[in-house]
Amino acid sequence: MKTIVNINQRGLFYRNGRFIKVLEPGAHRRIGANCRVQVMNLEEEFRPEIGPVSWYIDHPELEESLQLVEVGDDQAALHFRNDRFEGLLTSGTHAFWKAGGKHRFQLVGTSDPEITGISRGILEKMRPFVQPLEVQPYQKSLLFYDGALVKILGEGVHWFWNSPVSGAKVVMKAVDMRLQQLNIQGQEVLSLDKVAVRANFVCRYRITDCERVVTQISDFEEQLHVAAQLILREYIGGHRLDELLENREQLSGFVLEALKKREAEFFVEIVDEIGRAHV
Repeated sequence: MKTIVNINQRGLFYRNGRFIKVLEPGAHRRIGANCRVQVMNLEEEFRPEIGPVSWYIDHPELEESLQLVEVGDDQAALHFRNDRFEGLLTSGTHAFWKAGGKHRFQLVGTSDPEITGISRGILEKMRPFVQPLEVQPYQKSLLFYDGALVKILGEGVHWFWNSPVSGAKVVMKAVDMRLQQLNIQGQEVLSLDKVAVRANFVCRYRITDCERVVTQISDFEEQLHVAAQLILREYIGGHRLDELLENREQLSGFVLEALKKREAEFFVEIVDEIGRAHV
């Protein structure tokens, strides 16, 4: 029985489970029932079927044929062949056939989940080892590693190692810093004289502290909405219907003023130019 090794291949010849020699291109007759050949492509990483790479690197038949790279536990290696990016290597010993091209390796640290110093074109080819997180121009984003706040990210695309590579879970929480609107429609409240009144209220606000609005308040939008509803109830419940109808503007001013007094509690600024309440 013959084994064919093509010009772009090499064969690893084994006898009784032990590596014996490298087979060059050509037709090779397999001798003995306990012999086998593993054919490898020169362009691919050296991955023997029997044993780890370390068993082979000092063998006289392979010592001058392989190019090695050692990647540490907190490292990854960018692999370039003939000056073109081939892929990412994780921790361990990696070997490549020198005859398969000119190999170059760039070691990078992975202990910090955020990636810097690597071009976006290469990063796009490194998935699924990396992930991009995008911050819009109108946002600020809180960056968490394993639940701990690390820093606030500005606009742009930020790249991070995925959890299996860095060992850290990366989470980003975006906060919209634009002017936003609080809108209460059809809030039904009993006036002082027990008449059901439907009230509407609208005002604008903006967040002033993106960190504390995320870390110190659960669902601040809902809490701000409830606070405005309670203020409406307080005012309407303290006045008769005829008083409410005669002094509509006082309701708007009361709600806005009460909300402004609580700005620090919700880490927002209430913008009162369009604040309006109607019954």
